[in-house]
Amino acid sequence: MNRDRSDAPGQTRGTWTGGLLVKRLITYAACAGLALALALPDGAGASARTAHAQPATDDSIAGFGGEKAFTRPKQDAVMGLSLPTTIREVLVKGGDRVKKGQVLVRGDDAEELALLKAQQLRANSSLPVDRAEKAVELQRFEYDQLLNLQREGGGSPQELERARLSLEAAKIDYETAKLNQEQEVIQVDRVIARVDRYRILAPFDGEVDTVFMDAGQSVTDNDKVLRVVEIDPLEIDVAPPIAVTLADPATGRDAVRVGQPAWVLMELPGEPRVHVGKVTEVSPVADPRSGTRRVRVEVANPEGIVAGLTAWVRFTEPQGIWKDRIVTSKITRSLNNEPAEPGIHEVAAQGGQR
Repeated sequence: MNRDRSDAPGQTRGTWTGGLLVKRLITYAACAGLALALALPDGAGASARTAHAQPATDDSIAGFGGEKAFTRPKQDAVMGLSLPTTIREVLVKGGDRVKKGQVLVRGDDAEELALLKAQQLRANSSLPVDRAEKAVELQRFEYDQLLNLQREGGGSPQELERARLSLEAAKIDYETAKLNQEQEVIQVDRVIARVDRYRILAPFDGEVDTVFMDAGQSVTDNDKVLRVVEIDPLEIDVAPPIAVTLADPATGRDAVRVGQPAWVLMELPGEPRVHVGKVTEVSPVADPRSGTRRVRVEVANPEGIVAGLTAWVRFTEPQGIWKDRIVTSKITRSLNNEPAEPGIHEVAAQGGQR
């Protein structure tokens, strides 16, 4: 059975007609806006669509060129303890400078330290060797006495032979005592190694990035305790197109090689500065899927610039305003065989540090 829309409960014919009219007006307005946008001149439309875009200039990153990459620490170690224990002491915090071999975290090593002290006492004691030496002297004295007695016609051959064998056995005991003493000294190193298992030592000169655990926490051999990084120098893995890394006889460009300079622009606040690094690795294998080749670059970082920044790397010296922004460093002078004199930017940096 058909029913008129106006017969719906709570809805009159006038209400339904007014709602339908509003929907149609909205549709007509949308169509009119689309037609107006399409009717705009090409120049106006293009200007409206690209109003937010800025053209590349010599002063922009596009003007510098290069391949986009990211800086990272030269060395990066996330460390933990090699056995389950309770953290007894955390000796560093994030941002601390550390030296290679420095104790950073100590586990519950009380028992191992007691064993170490006992072992050191045994290793430093010469009593067993001294006792064996005196036993040799005693057996030699008895043997000499019996030998002299036999020469005078007294004593028995059996007693003399027994004294001789006792002297030889005492000599063997003496050598055994010396061998055991050497083993006790070696055991000290073994116990020290066991103590070191309860400690985390800095693997290189660097800086503590993060400490993940606090004193009193129980850890397993799979837990991360802290992270140490070395950011001087910084390291960058670049993936330039294969053609950029190969020699080009037409333009006279040489192939990218280990030891050559590389120019790096980092995303830092203030006036852009171009740092000069050096190529440390060039992969012998290219990636056919991406058409790139891995090149590793190191950049001296005495200023302590944070790692993890976006950077642009190029393997030919920049020109124009970018050449004036090159930071002179010791690496740059060593690559160019120049005298060790600070450049303009380096003098300014040193003055700022003072």
